[in-house]
Amino acid sequence: MFKKIVLATDLSPAWDEIIACAGEFKVLGGTELILTHVVTVKFLGGLGAAVRAEAEPKLEAQKEQLQKQGFQVSVEMPSGLPAYSLNDVARRYSADLIVVGPQKTSRWQERVLGSVAGAVLHHSEFPVLLLKSSIKEELEAGTCRLQATQLLRHVLFPTDFSLTSERAGFYLERLAGRGVGRVTVLHALDVPGIRTW
Repeated sequence: MFKKIVLATDLSPAWDEIIACAGEFKVLGGTELILTHVVTVKFLGGLGAAVRAEAEPKLEAQKEQLQKQGFQVSVEMPSGLPAYSLNDVARRYSADLIVVGPQKTSRWQERVLGSVAGAVLHHSEFPVLLLKSSIKEELEAGTCRLQATQLLRHVLFPTDFSLTSERAGFYLERLAGRGVGRVTVLHALDVPGIRTW
């Protein structure tokens, strides 16, 4: 179903944990992973080369760990804004899914630039799996320590009954046979005259 998957790593310790649990993507049909780290300093002169040089060994280590789990792995390091760069990579590889996890950003970055996950969700041309999880500290580092290790245990399906929601419903139907334990359908009403904060 989701054979080719773009993993949008920021090379943080949280992503090391996700990489350790990548075997979970096999339940989605994943066999080929495109490990992608977007360099966002495109417009800051010579910093791009330094950022790339620092990122390369970390990407190589994550690639090796994914290969040990039985995946075919490609590495991409585009420059630009993540929301657009991830679409470009997914298009080039004819990917089936983009996976976005926790991103290391400061409060001012999130306030000024917005969250990476929010931008990817807003601009994506592909299905997006947003991983938000915490670490089971009592387990040994290097093993799968994420609490969200059962990807399909509980799926949230927000819908506005649009064509896009209908398409998402199609994916949900296909996932049902892969072990979805529970589905919560969410539809938010926009009622004129009522303000919410």
